[in-house]
Amino acid sequence: MRSASPEKNGLSPAATGQFSDCELIKRVKSGDPAAFRLLVDRHSAFVLSVAQTISVTSSGAEDITQQVFLKLWQRADQFDPKKSKFTTWLYRVTVNQALDEKRKRTLIPLPENYDQIDPSDNSEIRLAKIETTEDLKQAIAQLPEKQKMALTLTYFSELSNKEAASILNITVKALESHLVRGRHQLRRLMTSKNM
Repeated sequence: MRSASPEKNGLSPAATGQFSDCELIKRVKSGDPAAFRLLVDRHSAFVLSVAQTISVTSSGAEDITQQVFLKLWQRADQFDPKKSKFTTWLYRVTVNQALDEKRKRTLIPLPENYDQIDPSDNSEIRLAKIETTEDLKQAIAQLPEKQKMALTLTYFSELSNKEAASILNITVKALESHLVRGRHQLRRLMTSKNM
């Protein structure tokens, strides 16, 4: 999502970094496109990253990202700064949008660079890496939703436990429990696949 120069829409370059997310969302609520572009610039990389961990394809993750920001533009009034930080709210919207899209498909992917295959590997090694990645994708897809999301947010999106718990609207203790059970279940699924 490319953005035009903010100063063309009433925000000076010096002031753009001075606006908090809450100030920008207030401006978005009143229809300010420059404020919207600043929010997109600030948060699109992370929204895309979260979408990529849940989406089946890169284009699917990009579509999810666009849908999230479209919702932000159309429904900015749904954000309540008294209930959560803007980033927590935005990432929760992203997770919900991605899960809605995922329900239309069968597998949860790993980030594209997860299974980087070294071109110098011989064909047998490359095939083994591809098969292992596919097995892992299928194993993750079999996990209960909370375990799947806990693993995705902490390992693939590299969020802290506190951030991931906030997005999932659970306690850090509950998140850690989902992580432990999810890792155990993944080991069991991957071990049974390799037998």
